[in-house]
Amino acid sequence: MAFRFRSPSIKLANSDSSISSILEMIKFGDTSMKNKFIGEYKPFIKRVVSDVTPITGFIEDSDEYSVALIAFNEAIDCYDENKNCLFIKFAELVIRRRLLDYVKLNSKISGRELPFSYFSDDSASFVDRISPMNCSQSDFERIEIIQEMKKLTELLKDYKINIKDLPNCTPKHLDSRELALKIARVIVNNRNLAEKLILKRHIPYADVIKVFDVHPKTIQRNKKYIISLCLILIYGLEHLLEFIGGKGGSI
Repeated sequence: MAFRFRSPSIKLANSDSSISSILEMIKFGDTSMKNKFIGEYKPFIKRVVSDVTPITGFIEDSDEYSVALIAFNEAIDCYDENKNCLFIKFAELVIRRRLLDYVKLNSKISGRELPFSYFSDDSASFVDRISPMNCSQSDFERIEIIQEMKKLTELLKDYKINIKDLPNCTPKHLDSRELALKIARVIVNNRNLAEKLILKRHIPYADVIKVFDVHPKTIQRNKKYIISLCLILIYGLEHLLEFIGGKGGSI
């Protein structure tokens, strides 16, 4: 069966017939095809590894990459198009799950902390304070939280806010957190206010007060927390938003 093998792409990943044909040949013992298939998907495997674990240096030299290769091979052997989603999605889930297992086995930290508290200890690395539990949907959500926290960390630098300061800036009382969230939503849902926040890198106090009945001192007292909420809302950091959502919980 002749076909033109291409680098993994959205088009290829969603081409059921192409993937099915290739995997069928591999399962019938075509080892050269399997090696070529894995080789073509190395950029995809590296991307998943870099998403899950913060590796410095050459990814292919890392233990994590070896774990990911084994997991990708496992995905090839276990994939059943009648039971599973598209292969590319299935493979990513298998790789992420195996990497989480690896992190769990090598982790010395136990217990689960809320995201902002990951940064409360200067001596603790970002991922070392993550505690993978059983491999479930929550594990994959935790991976997304890691990525969103990295994004938020970078965004806050423009406002001269260190994310490690946020645990102490978070209001202790539920009603105060709920009010801060309301203020943030007012800013984000008003294009003029949102643009001023982004362009001037600070909360437009006078303008906010005109559209929302709140004392300026309330905004000033919680400005770092409110700015953080605004950025979470503006940039669609959905998993972080779940921690605060309608529950008014602490980030």
